[in-house]
Amino acid sequence: MNKEILEKINIEINSITQSSEFIKLNDLTNEEDLFSILKIQRKELVHSDFLAKLLDPNCFDDLRDKFLIRFLSFIQKDRPILNRLFKNGGLISSPIIYREYYSIDLVLIFINEKIILSLENKIDDDEMLGQIGRYQHFLFKKLPDFERVYLFLTIDKRPSYSCDPNREPVLSISYSDIDKLLEDVVPEIQNRNTKYIVEQFMKHLKVEFSSEIKELCISFYKRYPMFYKTLIKNSLPYLENFSDLIYEIGEEFGFDPLKKETWDYPNSNSLKTQICFTKAEYKFGMGVLFFISQNKDQLYEMYVIPAIDKTKKCELKKILPDIRIEPVPQYENGWSWFSIEKEAILISEDPVIDDNLEQNIRKGFKEAHSIILKINEQVKERM
Repeated sequence: MNKEILEKINIEINSITQSSEFIKLNDLTNEEDLFSILKIQRKELVHSDFLAKLLDPNCFDDLRDKFLIRFLSFIQKDRPILNRLFKNGGLISSPIIYREYYSIDLVLIFINEKIILSLENKIDDDEMLGQIGRYQHFLFKKLPDFERVYLFLTIDKRPSYSCDPNREPVLSISYSDIDKLLEDVVPEIQNRNTKYIVEQFMKHLKVEFSSEIKELCISFYKRYPMFYKTLIKNSLPYLENFSDLIYEIGEEFGFDPLKKETWDYPNSNSLKTQICFTKAEYKFGMGVLFFISQNKDQLYEMYVIPAIDKTKKCELKKILPDIRIEPVPQYENGWSWFSIEKEAILISEDPVIDDNLEQNIRKGFKEAHSIILKINEQVKERM
C-alpha cells in the first residue's frame, strides 16, 4: 500500500473514532444482552413467549397492564374498534392470552367486549403459502360473533403476502414499535428485577432488530469508503488467511504439506473458502475438510467435516450400508462434499478474533480425522 493511501486511511480512522456516530454505534454493539448471551436472540418462540408475558397483567407485578394498555392504544390508531376496550383511560377487562392457539403465535381474547386480537411473529422464517389467510378463516369460523384484529410482527414492518384480502386487513408492526412502547413503560417500573428484564429485552431489540445500526454503518461507509474497503478486503476470514496454521496442524497428523490442498468453491479467481486433507490410502477420496460459512447473521464461521465427495458416497454406501452420509447445510446448496457420520463441527464463531483458534482447529481436526480412520479401516476389512 503506497504512502498516500495509507495517510488517507489514517485520516479517516481518526475522523471516525472522534465522531458522535461512532460512539453511539460502539455503545449499541459493544455490550451483550441476556438474549444474545443465551443464544436465543433470533428464536421466534422465545420472542413470542416474552411478548405474551409482557402483555399479561398477571405476570410482572410491577408492570401489570401498563404495557398492554400502551400496546392496544398504539394499535387502536389503525383499528378504532379497540376503543371498546377502554373506559376512563383504563381497560374494562383483561384478556385471555393464548400461545400457539391453533398454531397462531399469540392470541388475546376479550370475552365481554367480543374482540379477538391475533398476532403472527416472523423473524428469520418466511410466511407459508396462505398462512395468515388460514388463520383469518379459522378465527372467523371459530368466533363469528367477535370483531377480529390481525397483526403481523416483523423486523422490517413488511406487509403480509399470505393474508386473505377479502377479510379484515392485517396490520404490520415492527420490533422497533415494541421497543418504543417499552421505553414509555420503563420509567414507571419500580421493581429492580422487572426493570432489568425489560431493559435487557429492549437492549436486545436495539442491537438485533433496530435499523439504527444498519443506518449508522451505511453512513460510515459513504463518508469513509477507503477505510471500509481496506478493512473488508483485509479482514474477511477466508481460509487462506489461516492456511499456514491449518497446514502446520495437518503435518502433525501426517499429511504432506505439498499435496493436501484442494479448492472447490468459489472459482479460481475468488478467495479460497475450503481446504481438504486426504491421502492415497483413504478409500473413495475421503478426507478432513475445513470450510468457511456465513450464518444467518451474515457472520463468518469456521467448520470441519469428515468428508467424502458426493460422486463417491454411493460406492461407500454399498460397502457400509448403515453409514450416515449427510449434506452440509452450513455450506452452499449443491456442494460437492458430504459429511460422514457427523454433522459439521463448529471450529469458531469468529475466526478473525478467536484467541483459541489454534486449539479449536487441532481439536476439530482430531475429531474428524478419527472418524475417517475408523471408516477407512471398516472399508478395508470388507473389500
